Amino acid sequence: MRVDTLKDVHILFSSVIPLDTKPESTEIWRVAHMFGATCYSELSSMVTHVVAAKVRHRGPVLDTRCTHLSEYSMVQSK
Repeated sequence: MRVDTLKDVHILFSSVIPLDTKPESTEIWRVAHMFGATCYSELSSMVTHVVAAKVRHRGPVLDTRCTHLSEYSMVQSK
């Protein structure tokens, strides 16, 4: 089932959702939930994946195996 696809995945959306927007009302958040993910707009020890709009090269490199829901969302909107 679709809801099991991202079961046990905890996603932090960083600089993806505008600050003046309720995260729960965005398409990317709803799609993630639809596939079973738990979503966060602030860092938590539960976070397993990060979807970020900004790339910073000073810190550690993000694991390329992270789920890229933003890419899925863009494909769906075409």
